[in-house]
Amino acid sequence: MVNKKETSGNVLDAFNDGVKSGWNIAVNAMIPGILLAFTVLQFMTITGLIDKMEVIFRPFMGLLGLSGIMAAPLILTYVSLTGALGLVSSLALSGQITGSEVAIALPGILLFGSLLQYSGRVLGAADVPNKYYGWFFGSSTLAGIIGMLLMRLVVWWF
Repeated sequence: MVNKKETSGNVLDAFNDGVKSGWNIAVNAMIPGILLAFTVLQFMTITGLIDKMEVIFRPFMGLLGLSGIMAAPLILTYVSLTGALGLVSSLALSGQITGSEVAIALPGILLFGSLLQYSGRVLGAADVPNKYYGWFFGSSTLAGIIGMLLMRLVVWWF
């Protein structure tokens, strides 16, 4: 038997339930991810890792129309989508990346988003054998790269 929450049909109760649910999502998911992003950025800046990353990833990221520094949020997005978005915001606000780079990176970030979390939540819960995890990560990564290339064309066009 399926447990169903009884609803009273009261609009105010529905609104209050929605506010509580939204608050829980913000406090338990979004804020920690954004704090992670700012912490990662500060750590990378203080240690000089951000400059090294810029140089190392510049050739590949250049193919996508991005600076090397954009490798950081693209890598972070596998762990935390909100963290990656927070990192992109921080890089944009500090002037380290342009609006065009943000537009190009967004399809990749959204398609790579939180793959490590979802692999456990979705594939693990569905008892998918481990041998198929590579397909899961590979197809999402490929879709993200294709999305960024297409967005690069859109940005170039306009």
